[in-house]
Amino acid sequence: MASSQQWLFVLESTYTVEHNVQAITKANFLALNPSRAAILKIVDSKNHVSQHTFWIHSRSMSAAVQLLDDMSIIKTADIYCSKDPIVTIYVRNSDDESPNTSRAVSHATTLNLRRQVSGQVQIPEVIVRPPRRNTSSSLDIISQEPVRSLAVEDQVILDLGKGKQETYSKEYLLGWIGAEMRKGVRITDIVVESIDNQGKIRKVLLTSEIWITSLIRGPWKGSFVPLFQEGQAKIIEKNAALDNLKKDPRFELAAKLFIRDLKTFGSDPKAQDRLMRTGSKFYLGEPYFSKDGVEMIKKLPVGQNTLAEELDKLWDKKTKTGANDEICASHDLAPLYGAALGIDWKTLRSDTKALMDITNLSLEGEKKPQKSLKKSMSRVFNTMTRGKKPDDPGEGKSSG
Repeated sequence: MASSQQWLFVLESTYTVEHNVQAITKANFLALNPSRAAILKIVDSKNHVSQHTFWIHSRSMSAAVQLLDDMSIIKTADIYCSKDPIVTIYVRNSDDESPNTSRAVSHATTLNLRRQVSGQVQIPEVIVRPPRRNTSSSLDIISQEPVRSLAVEDQVILDLGKGKQETYSKEYLLGWIGAEMRKGVRITDIVVESIDNQGKIRKVLLTSEIWITSLIRGPWKGSFVPLFQEGQAKIIEKNAALDNLKKDPRFELAAKLFIRDLKTFGSDPKAQDRLMRTGSKFYLGEPYFSKDGVEMIKKLPVGQNTLAEELDKLWDKKTKTGANDEICASHDLAPLYGAALGIDWKTLRSDTKALMDITNLSLEGEKKPQKSLKKSMSRVFNTMTRGKKPDDPGEGKSSG
C-alpha cells in the first residue's frame, strides 16, 4: 500500500475560484523529502509556507487534520491513512476557514478532477460540520459549578457522535490529559469524566475521532494540538519498538503471561515461581523474555521517560520511604509494565481465548499436553474469580 498509495494535492480557497489538483504516489512524494514547501511546489504556488494552511484527510479519518509542521505530514499519514488507497492534502490560504467547516468555491471542479485521477476508487469527502453550541447541564469536575457558567474561552465542546456532545472546562481537560500522558497512557486510551445534574459520573473515551473532530479544531485547538502531536510521536515510537519485539513469535503470549503472573502473584504459586526465577528485583527477564528482549523492553517509552527510568524512579521512591523490599507486583509493577507493553489487564482478564493461549504456553517453546489444558484453565479461572477485587492487596504483594 505504501508504494502505490495515491496522494492528491488540492490548492483551493473559500473566496476565490483559484485551484490546482495534482496526484503522485506516496513513494514519489517521499522521494521529494516531504515538507510543506514541497507541497507548495507540487501545486505550483509561489507563496511562502506561512501564507497557507495544510490539511490531511483520508477515508479512515472523520475530519481533516491540520499539518502544523513538516514532521507531522508523514507521522499523521502513518497513523491514520496507512490502509487507505487515497490520501488528500488540502492547501488553503492562511486566512481561510478549515475544510471541516466550509466548502471551497472550486469544490465541485476539484472533486471531478480528483475522480478522474482515482478511477474506480471512491474519493473520500470531508464532512462539513456546523459550529457546536454549549447545551451541557454538566458540572465542572474541578469547581463543581455548571460548565455553562464558565467563560466561553474556558469551555471545550466534544462531539460524541450521533448528535451527542459534552462540554468540559479546558483547565480540567488539559490537566487530566497531561497527567495521563505522563503515566504512559496513549492519547486515544484516555478517559475523561463529567458530572451530570443528578450527581452521576459520566465517562468518555477520547477516541481518535474525538481528537480529530473536537480537540484539535475549534477555538481551543492551540492548547491541544501540541498534546496531539506529542501523543502521535509516542504512538509511532512505541509501535515501532513493539513491532521489533514481536519478531519473536512467543513475545505477545509471554508478555500477556507476564502481566497475568504479576497480577496474581499473591494467589498463584506457579506465577510466583516463574517470577522469582527471573532473578530480577523487577521480575524482568527469563523465562519470559530473552536478555536482548529485556534490553529492548527497558527502552520502551512510558510517559515522558523510558521504562527503565520509571523503574528506577519507583525503586528510589520505595528506598526513601524504607519500603524497597515491599514493591508490589500487582499494584506497582503490573500497571507500569502494562503501559509499556500496551496490555490492559481488565481487557486481558476477560479475554477467554487469550487466557487459554497463555495457559497453554510453554516458556521453553513447546506446548503443554492437551490433556492438561482443562485442569490448567480451571486453575486460571478459579484464580480470576476467587472473589477478590482486581486491586485486592492480596493479589500481588511481593518482597521484590
